[in-house]
Amino acid sequence: MLLLDCGTFPTLDNGAYVLVDSSNTTYGAPASVQCNTGYNSSIDAITCTENGTWSTTQCLAVGECVCFVHYTFIQHIMMR
Repeated sequence: MLLLDCGTFPTLDNGAYVLVDSSNTTYGAPASVQCNTGYNSSIDAITCTENGTWSTTQCLAVGECVCFVHYTFIQHIMMR
């Protein structure tokens, strides 16, 4: 079985990704999300995906939200 390697991480503004196993960047490998002081992420870890790329997240300022997610949900509820 061929294991896809995700290689290096994408850029994470206001934070960094850290491999859980420093020698594993293949499919399924996790990396923790470490945001700078004053920033948070909605998830604690990303993974190497089946297509050979890393999943991603954002480190947002405390109190800031990804409002489009909330808007879409609210819009869906309102349209019922």
